[in-house]
Amino acid sequence: MHAIASLWGIATKYLLYNTGKTIGSIDTKTENQQILFRNVGTRMEPMYDKPELVEVDDVDDPFGYRQHIIVVDWNEDGLNDVLTLDKDRQYTYYERYQAQDGLLHLRFGYNLRYEDGAVITQVSIHPWDNYLCACDWDGDGDWDLLVGIGQRMGIVFLENVGDLKQPVFRRPRRILANGKPIAHSTHCMRPFAVDWDNTGKLDILSGSESGWLHLFRRAILSIEQEEC
Repeated sequence: MHAIASLWGIATKYLLYNTGKTIGSIDTKTENQQILFRNVGTRMEPMYDKPELVEVDDVDDPFGYRQHIIVVDWNEDGLNDVLTLDKDRQYTYYERYQAQDGLLHLRFGYNLRYEDGAVITQVSIHPWDNYLCACDWDGDGDWDLLVGIGQRMGIVFLENVGDLKQPVFRRPRRILANGKPIAHSTHCMRPFAVDWDNTGKLDILSGSESGWLHLFRRAILSIEQEEC
């Protein structure tokens, strides 16, 4: 990734798996672009094709400055979609669909909103980088959001109080570990929700600028009642 960073700027990796010819892909966060590396090998012996830009139909500048993406089947139609922050730092859903040319494309879906109708923005959570994770944290069958932020502000939880078809979110609340905000990184932390111990409950695995990975088991986690 050093060569990528030297050419395009800051790079982060996001690995995904598909059932088609593209078995694994890596995207990198550049200054305002997303780069896709198609795996033309196998899962066990990956070999990546030359990089290509990720484009969104009819949107000239779909990705915000230094913003990453997450890949998730947001509308559960069997195709991987994209969640990101757009050039105006608004939380945005780009839908993957089969276009008339028979290929899979991305198109603008909608901006994510709070339950009062306001668009979710980076500033409404924290002006530093927002690192997103989509998961069903509360186990009610829809997508919630975990957001890692900087300045030792930790990880916040945006509860989906709508549903899969019409998601709307509560304002952010901090996730606590042993009753205290998670603050293991000054710059920013990127959370991943995973059932680490096969308990049926999601834990949080998070990296930080120190290079360490931090595991927070669900048993010590709680959600602050007061909104940020």
